Amino acid sequence: MVFILFYDFEVFKYDWLVVVLDMTNQKEHDIVNDPEALEALYQANRKDIWAGFNSRHYDQYIFKGILCGFDPKKINDWIILKQRPGYMYSSLLRNYPLNNYDVMNNVDRGLKTFEGFMGNNIKETSVPFDIDRKLTAEEIAETVKYCRHDVEQTIQVFLIRVYSLIDYSGTRDETIVEKVEVYDETGISYFQLEGGHLVAEEPYHEAYFTVDGVHPFNWTKIPLIPFKRDADEIPLIRNVKSLQDGLNDILSNFENNMEEDSRNTILILVNYDGENLGTFRKNLANYGAVKVKTVDGAPGDLKTLQIEVNAENYKAILEIFKKAIIENAMGFDAKDDRLGGQPNQMNIQSMYSDIDLDANDMETEFQASFEELLWFVRCHFSNIGVGDFDLDNLEIIFNRDLPMVESEVINNIRNSIGILSDETLVAQHPWVDDVQMELKRKAKQQQEEHDALMGNDPFKKDPDKKGDDE
Repeated sequence: MVFILFYDFEVFKYDWLVVVLDMTNQKEHDIVNDPEALEALYQANRKDIWAGFNSRHYDQYIFKGILCGFDPKKINDWIILKQRPGYMYSSLLRNYPLNNYDVMNNVDRGLKTFEGFMGNNIKETSVPFDIDRKLTAEEIAETVKYCRHDVEQTIQVFLIRVYSLIDYSGTRDETIVEKVEVYDETGISYFQLEGGHLVAEEPYHEAYFTVDGVHPFNWTKIPLIPFKRDADEIPLIRNVKSLQDGLNDILSNFENNMEEDSRNTILILVNYDGENLGTFRKNLANYGAVKVKTVDGAPGDLKTLQIEVNAENYKAILEIFKKAIIENAMGFDAKDDRLGGQPNQMNIQSMYSDIDLDANDMETEFQASFEELLWFVRCHFSNIGVGDFDLDNLEIIFNRDLPMVESEVINNIRNSIGILSDETLVAQHPWVDDVQMELKRKAKQQQEEHDALMGNDPFKKDPDKKGDDE
């Protein structure tokens, strides 16, 4: 599998650093003045794709130069001050092939311009690049932060999709080919990864959509909207996979130990009528019988020595694993002791506290994602002539369901009559879904009861009935 790493170098007179974000494995590598660490990272990912902004003309040669043992500042000045192409600095750079993809290909704008288009903060480091001394620890930390921001913005500028296909190419032999699709503001570009190089292939490049089936158009944003679990973009399985694997191992070992095998059941043979123990195990399995003999008056026998398996130890370990999985997944235990008997509302809220916190983070991220989605919806409506809608006032509501003790809630509502408004009380009732509809039904019921009561009023005169004086 081919991974994609996003990287950016910063070079000073006496210092250099690189920030590499491995989005597949959710890892960040911050390397400062450490050629050995850079070499190790390169060797571990030499077959992967390295993506950067303007990396075709600059970063890849700084990368290769450091691996060759050159001074990165001299390569920096060769490219920037002397305006010379990086590949001409030394033929030794070819000793370190790199699957480099430049996000800046096919566009003529800088990264800061894209940041402005995307509505993101444009960050600049306060550390001058021509500083004539080594950087302090604070200056290095600031530069790493600035560099990380640039790499994150590079990721947002485009998207690479890498996938494998089975290709026969006119033969019966299967060949796995790596396809690469690059999504940026100019549309979609198509490549195939061959021999460590990206080779363009048909249809080469196309726009995101067409109007009337003829005129190609592109979005000003990449049509990729991530719905994140949290701001760190760490999938939930990362928190629980190792724990679940450990739990599975414990269950598997327990099952093995409970079975009769050579590890927990030892057979003791006395005067066995044979020599080959393998034949003995085979005959025992096939016939369920063993031939023994008497030797010098001592009768033959077959005994078993059972190794006891302490199941309580396994139960204790399994319980620890289960609780750890629930805590790391921010879930709740349906078999919690607090659910036994008559649980109160406070116990229920306590058990669901982690889920509620997780839901808060997810709602924050989903709100931002829906805002991005609505931008495309608005543009689409405008493109097809439906109209230009103002979606700024559109409110997205996330409803949450939480188990409750209905009797407690209803009693609290009853005790609040006369203190709170009817609308507030009805809104809190567990049996009501539509508050306004319920208030209308209640008003109608009260009116009907009032009319019925007035119809049975003994003092009310009937206009159709004549009085006694007539």
